[in-house]
Amino acid sequence: MKINTLNTLEFVSFFCTSLAISIVLVIVSAMATARAQNTRPLLNRSVLNGLYSPTAAERFFEEGRRGMEREIEIITRSRTLFS
Repeated sequence: MKINTLNTLEFVSFFCTSLAISIVLVIVSAMATARAQNTRPLLNRSVLNGLYSPTAAERFFEEGRRGMEREIEIITRSRTLFS
């Protein structure tokens, strides 16, 4: 009877392990084959120029860049005046 119980436990253990491995393999293979499709149409750049509007963040950084350029110009101009 002890041999029968051991064989049953080994079988159940083997079955559960095999089931877990197969589930993991199915999930991994499904993730590998699933690809997001690009449904965004390709538009001509000239068409986009009329539709494009900068975001608030882009306007913020553009203004910051302009400010930095002004400050650099002022500093370089003052250095040429004093030298």
